Amino acid sequence: MSIMLFFVLAMSEPEYEVEELTLNEFWIHKTFQKNEYDLVVIGDSRVYRGISPKHLAKESGLRVFNLGYSSGGMAEPLFSIAERSIATSVKPVILLGITPHSLTPVGLSNKQLNRLMGEEHPAEIDSESSGMMRWFEPYRPSDYLKPRSDSSKFDEFNHYYRNGWCASHSPKDDPARTLPIYRKNFAGNTVDSAAYESLTKRVKIWTANGISVFAFRVPSTEQMEVLEDSLSGFDASFLKNQLILSGAKWLDFNSKDFRSYDGSHLHFESAIEFSERLGKMIHAELSNQSPREN
Repeated sequence: MSIMLFFVLAMSEPEYEVEELTLNEFWIHKTFQKNEYDLVVIGDSRVYRGISPKHLAKESGLRVFNLGYSSGGMAEPLFSIAERSIATSVKPVILLGITPHSLTPVGLSNKQLNRLMGEEHPAEIDSESSGMMRWFEPYRPSDYLKPRSDSSKFDEFNHYYRNGWCASHSPKDDPARTLPIYRKNFAGNTVDSAAYESLTKRVKIWTANGISVFAFRVPSTEQMEVLEDSLSGFDASFLKNQLILSGAKWLDFNSKDFRSYDGSHLHFESAIEFSERLGKMIHAELSNQSPREN
């Protein structure tokens, strides 16, 4: 499977995006890169595993970067990094990959991102994590320092790319695998209703400054959405309406159309398909808009 993954991705990947990084390099580059883009997508692990910038860029015609983080939340400092990354674009776009967890206190704390930004010399991050940490807990670079010979090994099931995407899969799909993890995670960690207001306020600022904003609920599985809707306190219809009133465009997707290998994250093949759909929809929406004057 790993050979096929490499073949599928390498056949069409532009040279500037071909480079595969170690996990250490992936997070450091994502956080401290100073490249300039037209579109950045922000969110949690469903975003960084579920959206391929290369395939989104192919359909949208934009320069794209994936700013998804482990347990990433719709709050600072993620907002500021997104703004910085598109500051010089004449047609800037922020894409919000919404999940219920991204609006909970744990998600909103952006622990992984804050710890990365707080490191004076963020040289290495090791991949030795499992269980809850794998999906929700942040990495502290100084906690996981290891010699380069150990930390540079590539993972057969997770391919980390310079454009911010992790193409992932597992030996055998198990759509129920992460349901117990999320069930436990939402105990005492439900959606913060104040997060709706702070997000919509930021969207109003962005749109007033000529930034196009698109939002969507990241696909997972029907079972996961049922669990999230019943335990997290997430009100998808309310948030959708509030974002639209704030100037964002809401994009609807059906999880039935995609394949998740663990019940939460998209298999790399579905991530590619999803990214291409996103790119086509965004291109259609932007076609009639005038460029922003800097």
